[in-house]
Amino acid sequence: LHTLAFPRGAVLKDVDGNSFRDFTFAKWQDDEWHYLGSYKTPHANLLAQAIPCDNDRFIFISHNADIAGNTGLQRTPFSRLTLNPEKHEIRVSASIDHGQDEMREHMLKDNIFALAFQSNIIITDNYATLLNFKTGLYWIFSLESASLKKAGNIFKKVMPEMIVKGGFTDAILCAHPQKDGTILISTQLEEIFITKPDYAEEMRELGEANKIGRPGATMDTRDWLDLYLKREYEAKEESPFIAWYCIHPENGKVEKIAPPDGAAMDRMGGTNDRWRPLPGGSVRMGVVQLKQPETVSQEPQKDEVLVK
Repeated sequence: LHTLAFPRGAVLKDVDGNSFRDFTFAKWQDDEWHYLGSYKTPHANLLAQAIPCDNDRFIFISHNADIAGNTGLQRTPFSRLTLNPEKHEIRVSASIDHGQDEMREHMLKDNIFALAFQSNIIITDNYATLLNFKTGLYWIFSLESASLKKAGNIFKKVMPEMIVKGGFTDAILCAHPQKDGTILISTQLEEIFITKPDYAEEMRELGEANKIGRPGATMDTRDWLDLYLKREYEAKEESPFIAWYCIHPENGKVEKIAPPDGAAMDRMGGTNDRWRPLPGGSVRMGVVQLKQPETVSQEPQKDEVLVK
């Protein structure tokens, strides 16, 4: 288990008064954390994720800055970092192009970087796939070479101008790795969601306009929440169907497939928006219900001696 830690909300300064951010890389092994090294960047407010790869390398995913120094159309949120275990230092060893050629002219905007940063990381065998649930953008990385193998979009009708605006809430409903090394994905029908207003964005704008939760609010928080839940329900009723896709990280192939065994094609008001894969290749729809732990009796056992 690896983790990337940094003091979010704190601004660090060196002896010369220059601001920087210090990212700490650590690994859980043998029941304890082991400090691997740190990476310092002058981007003092940078947010990031990192994917551990073979041979002491990491794929670094930046929220809003190209740490390798690329500019213009060459900007990319991805870099390869390399660890020097003897000095506990981590440095940029290479820039990794994002591979989204249709989005290249839009990479000057930081919100495109944010889409990569906010993507889900799904590990399968020797690959790590980033999948953005609001746009359908994906990136497949090789853990062996710490490089990008394939990038694209599982949706055919989601255009760059839609992506620049932030995409669509719950365009992708759920995704999980499967035992055979593929990634199974369920989505709304793109023919429907691209024609509907994004209810979550509408409600965010309404909250901002009415200063919800802040001094001088012109709308009660409870009223806003009730309206949010109403709009969420309406959005699910207006887009009731499920489509299924499969990504093959080994060769980068993406295909729209028939529902696997146990899978549903109806969202059932959102109750089928979550599911989990089973070892045999089928799926079980619905949220996993965890069992409540048995209540432990607090009464003294017969062989206990109470001392006053």
